[in-house]
Order: sequence, then structure tokens, then C-alpha cells
Amino acid sequence: MAKKQTRTTEKNQRNKDSYDQILLNLPKGTKDQLKDISSTIGISVNEYINRLIKHDLDNDHKHEDMVTMLNRWEVKEKYHPMIESASYTKGQGYFIKLKIGFYNDYSESNEIICRTTKQLRHIMQFTHPIRNPDEMYGFDSKTYEQLLRWQVSKGYFKDIAGVGDHQIIFKNGDVWKFKSVAELRYMWKASKEGH
Repeated sequence: MAKKQTRTTEKNQRNKDSYDQILLNLPKGTKDQLKDISSTIGISVNEYINRLIKHDLDNDHKHEDMVTMLNRWEVKEKYHPMIESASYTKGQGYFIKLKIGFYNDYSESNEIICRTTKQLRHIMQFTHPIRNPDEMYGFDSKTYEQLLRWQVSKGYFKDIAGVGDHQIIFKNGDVWKFKSVAELRYMWKASKEGH
């Protein structure tokens, strides 16, 4: 009997050293459902629950509800990996908290609060990774990100002094005003051709 107790004690110690344990309370009948599902796929209930949790953690614990909500709000998928959490309340409106390492120039923080989905979609375009100053060609974050949104080739950055409302100000004093990115692209093309 003492030998069995020693093995049990050793096993319990190994489990304590290797695993976290959580007591899980489920609604009546859920345990039976979990047993049925796990036996159908040939694994234990414990393994089944671990797989579900691992899948959630591997997907940055984005709940399907949050992804569905972001899609319903028509937030572009390229911004989803930047978002830590999102919610809506009548009193506050739309709220998005960005993950560490991301910043929004419009809100000047890692949080976005607004009243309409149209505003949200507009504000989200000012979201970007926090950049190292060395990679921004001497520009402040807003100017650098605006040039990227306008699809300006980084080869031209050395000639640019700053930006304004739909305009680029060059170091030589020239100012290009434009209404769209397509018009700006045409201006770059014309300047290369010497027009």
C-alpha cells in the first residue's frame, strides 16, 4: 500500500509541476455533450477542451464575435491583427483598443472612440505600427504615414519637406496640390518624364 501511495504522490507532484489546473463549472448536460463529441473524434474530454483553448489562443484570442462585429462595422481586415478589443455602447459609441505596438494618428493614442461606423472606418486608416524614427526619413509619424497612404515611393522622400491637406511640399519650394491618389500618381509620372 505504501508503494502505491508513493507513486500517486509522485504522479501528483509531476502533474503539479507540469500543468495548470482549472476547476470548470458547466451547465448541466454540457459534460455529456463534451464526452459525446470527444469520443466521436477519438480524444479525451480534457484533450478536446485543450484544443479549443489552444485554437483560441493561436488566433490571438479574437472571439468570433469580435471578428463578426468588425466585419459588420466594415473595418478592413488588414486592421484586424492590430486590434486588441472592440465594443459598442449607446452612450460611448464605437470603441477600439489597439494592441501594444500600434498607434492611431487621428486619436493620437492606441484607443479610438467615435459615434458612427463611417467615422470609425475613416479613423482606422490612420492606424499603423509604431515606427522607429530611423525608418521614417526624418518625418514625424503623421507625415510619414500620410505619404504611405498616398502611395508615394520612398525614393521621393528625400525631396519632400512636408505635407498639407492634399498637397506635398518639396524642399525646393514647389507645392503639388491634388484631389486623389490617382492624380498624384499622374503628377509623379509626368515629373519623371520631364513635363
